[in-house]
Amino acid sequence: MNRKQITRSAGLLLALLASAVAQTVTEGTIRGVLRDEQGAPMPGVTVSAASPNAPGNHVSITEGDGQYRLLNLRPGIYELSAEQAGFSKSVQAGVEVRAGLNLTVDIQLRVGAVTETVTVTGEAPLLETEKPIQSVNVAGDFQRDLPLSTRHDLTDALEVTPGVAARTFISNNGTQVYMLRGTDVEQHVVLIDGADMGSSRQGRTDFVNFSSATIADSQVKTGGADAAAPIGLGVVLNVATKSGTNQLHGTAGFSYQRRSWNANNDPKGVPTIADGMEPEAAIGGPIRKDKAFFFASYRYLYRNSQISRSETQLTNLRAVQPGWQPFDNRSRTGAMFIKGTVQLSDKHQLSGFFLRESGHEEGNQSTNIKPLSAGGISGIGVSGRIYSAWTNTLTSSVGVSYNNIAANASLSAFDGLDYGGPSLLLYNSFNTSAGRLVGNGLLVTTGNNTNFGVTPSDKVTIQGDVNWFRTGFAGSHEIQSGGFFQPRLHLQTDQNYLNSGFILEEAALRVSGDLTSGYVPFHRQYVDKSQLALTTARSNSKNYAGYIQDSWKPVRGLAIIGGFRVDNVVAIDEQFHVQTQSSVELQPRIGVTYTLTKDGRNIVHATFSRIAAKPEPAFLPSLGGSVTVTLTDLYDPLRNGSFSTSLITPAQSQVAANRRIDPDRHQEHTDEFLAGFRRQLPGRISVDATFVRRYYRDMPAQINVNAIYQNVEFVGYIDVTQNAILLQTNNKWNTPVYTGWEFVGSQRTSKSQFIFGYTRTLQHLDGTWQPDDPAAFLQPGAFADDRGIGTIRGNENNSLSGTAETRNPMWIKHTLRLAGSYNAPWGIKLSSNLNILSGPYTGPIVKYLSAPDPQFGPATLTLSNGRVVSNPLATTVRFAYANRGEGQLQSPTLATWNGRVARSFSLGESRKFEVAFSVVNMTNRGTEQEFLGGSTTTASTGSNQIGSPNFAYGPDGIFRGQNRQAARAGQLTVRFEF
Repeated sequence: MNRKQITRSAGLLLALLASAVAQTVTEGTIRGVLRDEQGAPMPGVTVSAASPNAPGNHVSITEGDGQYRLLNLRPGIYELSAEQAGFSKSVQAGVEVRAGLNLTVDIQLRVGAVTETVTVTGEAPLLETEKPIQSVNVAGDFQRDLPLSTRHDLTDALEVTPGVAARTFISNNGTQVYMLRGTDVEQHVVLIDGADMGSSRQGRTDFVNFSSATIADSQVKTGGADAAAPIGLGVVLNVATKSGTNQLHGTAGFSYQRRSWNANNDPKGVPTIADGMEPEAAIGGPIRKDKAFFFASYRYLYRNSQISRSETQLTNLRAVQPGWQPFDNRSRTGAMFIKGTVQLSDKHQLSGFFLRESGHEEGNQSTNIKPLSAGGISGIGVSGRIYSAWTNTLTSSVGVSYNNIAANASLSAFDGLDYGGPSLLLYNSFNTSAGRLVGNGLLVTTGNNTNFGVTPSDKVTIQGDVNWFRTGFAGSHEIQSGGFFQPRLHLQTDQNYLNSGFILEEAALRVSGDLTSGYVPFHRQYVDKSQLALTTARSNSKNYAGYIQDSWKPVRGLAIIGGFRVDNVVAIDEQFHVQTQSSVELQPRIGVTYTLTKDGRNIVHATFSRIAAKPEPAFLPSLGGSVTVTLTDLYDPLRNGSFSTSLITPAQSQVAANRRIDPDRHQEHTDEFLAGFRRQLPGRISVDATFVRRYYRDMPAQINVNAIYQNVEFVGYIDVTQNAILLQTNNKWNTPVYTGWEFVGSQRTSKSQFIFGYTRTLQHLDGTWQPDDPAAFLQPGAFADDRGIGTIRGNENNSLSGTAETRNPMWIKHTLRLAGSYNAPWGIKLSSNLNILSGPYTGPIVKYLSAPDPQFGPATLTLSNGRVVSNPLATTVRFAYANRGEGQLQSPTLATWNGRVARSFSLGESRKFEVAFSVVNMTNRGTEQEFLGGSTTTASTGSNQIGSPNFAYGPDGIFRGQNRQAARAGQLTVRFEF
C-alpha cells in the first residue's frame, strides 16, 4: 500500500469512526463574520470566548472571508472579544450559549489603539441560524425554578415542550410518559452529554434520571433532524450536564411533601395524592486549575403515591372484598452522577461520566385489590469522549458509551406482595370471539402474583465525527462526516411461573351489572408443571450508521443543508441463532434557512427528512422463534363448573413454524416536512410558527398467510398442523398521517423567562385494510378513521376484535403549554406553568351481535387432521358506525396550573439560601386521563364497547374514566448554594 492509499484509508477510517457534532455533543456554537467599519471582511483576526460557567479554551482565527467559528462551547454566559493590531478591541458580554444551538454574532472592528476597548451593548441573538431544526431549549435553572412536578425528574423539560403530549403513567406513582406527533412512548432518544443513555429495552424517557441540580441545559428536538441526528421517531432529548470550573461550587437541597398538604379532587372516589421527601446534593470544582475538573451529584426519592380510584372502582373492589381499604404505590430510588473533564492541551479535551440508578417502584393499577406489582429502573451508564480542534477549520470528536439501564421486577422489592396465584380477573360479562370466551368490562384484578420476570438489557455505542470548514467554492461549506455504531443492543427475558402452573382465572358476574350476584369463572389457564422456569427471549440488535452532510452558504444569510444518512439495522434472535432482519435504511435530508434581514432576527426555514425508527429489541425476540410453555385454556361457556371446552397451545422451543420473516423487512420510518418563520423581537423574545406533516410509513405488520377464505367464508388452513402462520413484514396497506401547526414563543433575560407553545393537530389513515383483518371481510367500507387511529407500533392485524390496542393519548387535537418565572424585588422569585391538553379518543366504537353471522362460517371447524380450530370471522363484534372515526368518544380536557414562590437570602459572596413553596394543580381539577378499565389501552376494558358498564360515557352523560390527575398539593423546598 503506497502513501497515497494509506492517507485515503486513514481519512476513511476517521470518517467512519464518527458521528455528527449535532448528534454526539450538547455544546453550542458562536459563529459569524468580522468586518471593518467599511464592511470589508477581515481575515486573520483572533476571536475568543470565555465564561465563568464552563471550562476550556475557545479561540478562532477569521478566514479569508472574515468568518469565524467557536465550537464546543458548553452552555453558559460568554464574553465574546475580538482584537487586531491597529484596531480597538471589541467586547460583547451576555452571549448565552445553549445546548445544541448555533448562534450568529457578526463583529465590527473600529480603527483605534490596541488598548482601547469598544463594548457592544446590543441584544445577544437567540435564534438557531444554521439548521432548520424544530427544537426548544430549557435551561437547567429555569427547569429547577418551575413547579413542573413534585418528583423533579430529568424529563420535566418535556412538560414545556410544544408538540409533546403527556399523561401520568397508569402505575400511579407520579411519573409522566410522553408522546410526540403520533409516536408512542418507546421511540424517543435520550442523550446525556451526547451519549446514548436510552435503555436498549425501550426508548422511554423516564428510564433515565438523576438530580435536577446536574442539568446545565436541555435541548429537545422535535423535528427537522439533520443527517447527524440519531434515528428515532420521537423527541431527541439532549441534556447538557454541569462541569466543574476553576471555582468550587455546590448545592444541597431538600424537598418535602406531607400528605395533609394534599387536597381532595374526588370526594366520591380516591384521589391521586402523595407524600414523601427528596434530598439531593451536587458539587463541582477544579482538580487542577485550568486543566482538570470534576462534578458529582446524588438524588434520593422517597415517595408514597395513593392510587387514583373512581367511585365505580371503589364500589367494585369493596363488593369483592368487604372492608377493603386503599393502599399506596411506594417509590424508593436513588441516582448518582459523577463527571470529569480534562483539558489535555489547547487542542484536545477529554470528558466522561458515570451514572448509576437503583431502587424500586411499585406500579399497581386502580383495579388491583392488593399490591401485585413491584419493579423499578436500575443500571449504570458510562461514557467517555475526546474533542479535538486540529486546526481552525478541522475538528473531530470520538465517544464510547455503555449502559444497562432497564426496568426490572423483583420478588423482594417490598413487603406485602403475595405470590402463589392464580391471578383473578373479574369482568362484568363475557362474549365469544373466534371460538374463545373473552371478558367484557374489567372490574377487579385480584388473586396473587403468578409469575416473576426480569429483563436484563444493555447497549454499547461508539460514535464520533469530523467537521471540516472550507471557503471559496461558491461560498462557504461546513462538511460533517461521521458514523454511529451500536454493535450490541441486547435484551433477555427470564420468566418464572408460580402456583404449580395455575396462573390465571377469569370470571364474570352471575348477572351482568349486578355486583351482589356474585361471580362464576369462565376461563382458567395452566402452564405445564415441567416448564415453570425458562428464558423466553434473548436477542441482539445492531445498528451501524454513517452519514455525510454539507451546510452550504452561497450568499450571506442563506444556508442550505444537504445530507444523507445510511443505517444498517441487524436483528438476531440469539435464542435460536436466527437473523430476523438485515436492512439498509436510506435517509436523505435537505433543509434551508434564510435570514430575511441583516440583523439576523427574521428567518424562514424549511426541511424534508426521512427518519428511520430506532431498533426496539423489546418487540423483536419473538420474530425468530418462540420459547413458550404448554398452555391449557379451559372454558366454561355454560358456567356450570364443567369447563367443557379445552384448547391446548403446545410449547415451542424452536424456530417458530408459525412465523415467517419477509426478507425485505426493514425499519419503519417517517417522511417529515416542516416549513416556518422565526423572529427575534425586542426584549429577547423569540417566536416561531411552523407547519408540520408526518407520514408514518412501513409500520410493523403481522399478516396471516395460512388462512383459506372462499369469498367471505373461512374454510380452514393451508398447513393443517398450524393455525395462523404470521408473516413478519412491513405495512404497505395503510399509513398514519399527522398534520400540525405549532406556535412557539420564548424569552430569557436576567429578570424573567418564559416558554409558550400551542399545537393544533389533525390526523387520519391513508390506505386500506391489511389483507387478513376480519373487518376487510365483515365491514370493508368502515376503514376511514380521523380520530383515535391507533399506535404506530403496528401489528394491529385484528382491528375488529373489540379489544384492539388503540393507545390514543398521542392523537390529541390541541396542546397548550405556558411556563414562566420572574425575579421580583427583595429576592422573591415567582414562577408558574399551565398545561392544557385536549383528551384522547376511545378508538373505533364497537357493538355486539347476539350471535356470529353464519355466512362467514361456523364458530369452529374440524380440519382434515382432526384438529378443532376457531374461526377468526366467527366474531360477534362489529363497528357501530359507518366508519371507524365516526362516533368516537373523547375524554375530557386535561388542564393543570402550578405555581411557586421562592425567597432567596444572600449569605455573603457567592453563597445563597433559598426557601420555596410550590402548589401543583392549584385549581384542584380532577380530570380522569384514561378510559376505565385498568390498562394503558382500551383493550379488554369495554370503554369502546356499546353496552359495557365501562363504556366511556354512561346514560347520564358522565365520563367513566380512571387515572385522575393528581389533586392540589403543596411542596416545601429548601436549597443552599455556594
